[in-house]
Amino acid sequence: MIAPPQGTGIGVGYNPPMVAGWSWFPDKKGMVNGIILTGFGAGGFIFNKIGTSIVNPDGLSTPFPPEVSAAFPTMLRKLAGMYAVMSIVGSLLIKRNDAIEAQAKGAAVPEAIGIEFKDAIRSKKFFTLWLMILATAGPMLNMGNLYKKFAISSGSEAISSDVFQSTMGGIGAIFNGLGRLFWGAVVDVYGFEKPYGVIALMEVALLLMLPRVTHSKALFGTVLCGIFFCLGGNFVVFPTVNAKTFGVRNAPEIYR
Repeated sequence: MIAPPQGTGIGVGYNPPMVAGWSWFPDKKGMVNGIILTGFGAGGFIFNKIGTSIVNPDGLSTPFPPEVSAAFPTMLRKLAGMYAVMSIVGSLLIKRNDAIEAQAKGAAVPEAIGIEFKDAIRSKKFFTLWLMILATAGPMLNMGNLYKKFAISSGSEAISSDVFQSTMGGIGAIFNGLGRLFWGAVVDVYGFEKPYGVIALMEVALLLMLPRVTHSKALFGTVLCGIFFCLGGNFVVFPTVNAKTFGVRNAPEIYR
C-alpha cells in the first residue's frame, strides 16, 4: 500500500528539477544531479529528527509502548503536510532554459534531442544499466531501510538504542547527500565506468564489514555512513549516464 505512492512521489519529486537543471548546464549533468540529489538525500537528516520527535519524543527503545504506535499515523499526516507545502513551493520556482533548448534543437545536437522512449527501453544498453543499478542500489536501499531492524536483531546492546539508531539515520542522510554531490562531480570528470566500479567495490567491502562491527557504536556508525555514501553515488551516476546515453528528451521517463 505504501510502496507504490512512495516510489511515484520520489520519481515525480526529483526528475523535473534535474531536467530543468540540464537545460541550464548541459555539459555538467553530473554536477546538476549531485546538487539536486544532495538536497533530496540530506533532507532525511532534518525529517528523521522531526518524525522521531513526533512519534517517539521520549526516545524509548523496543519494545515500544502502545502510545508510540498510536502516534505513527499522526506523524505520517504531519510529514505529508510538510512535504506537500514544500513541494508545491519548490515546483513554482523551477524553470527550464528555453533559449538553450531551442538552440540545441535548431542545431540538431543528438544528445540534446535524445532517442525515443520505446527504442531506449528495448536496447541492450538499457537492460545492462538496469541490471547494474539493481545489483548495486538494491542492497544499499535494503540496508538503508532496514538498518534499525538489523541493529536490533544483532543482539548488541551498543547499537540497540532507538535514539542512537535515529541519530545514525540522520547522519547517514547527510552522507547520502554528500555522496550524491561527490559522485556527481566525479562522474563529470571520469565518466561512468570507473566511478561505478569504485562504488561497487566499496559496497562489497562495507556489507561484509557490517555484521562484524556491531559491538561498537563508532565502527557501526562509520560503516553505515559509508553505505549511505555509496547509496547516494548510485542515484547520481545512473541518472547522469542515462541522460548521456539516451539524451535528455526522454531521460526522466527512461530512468523511472
